[in-house]
Amino acid sequence: LTPTLVMSAGAARTGIVYVWDNSAQRVIAYSKAASGAMLAQYVITDQDAPIGEVLGGYILPASDGGAPTFVWAEVGRVRSAVLGKPVTQEPGASVQPTPDPVIETPLPTP
Repeated sequence: LTPTLVMSAGAARTGIVYVWDNSAQRVIAYSKAASGAMLAQYVITDQDAPIGEVLGGYILPASDGGAPTFVWAEVGRVRSAVLGKPVTQEPGASVQPTPDPVIETPLPTP
């Protein structure tokens, strides 16, 4: 784990903390509850346009309670990925595998 960016969604001491793990190019969701349990992890890959150095970013929660979006900046571009599924605040019996995120890359303007 090489955390290079820590993001939060929700009020203080509630909700979820998201960490960008640069070494594995993934976002990990942790509970803000006392347990600090890992809730989900999302590997971010794009074969057509590999992810560069992430300079900064944030989590945009879905207004309908659906899957959150990770928005990040690289040198010369801003990208986003829907993280695949909603993340519940309390962990179940075990963390289930999560589907691959959908990455949106802006098209170059002429």
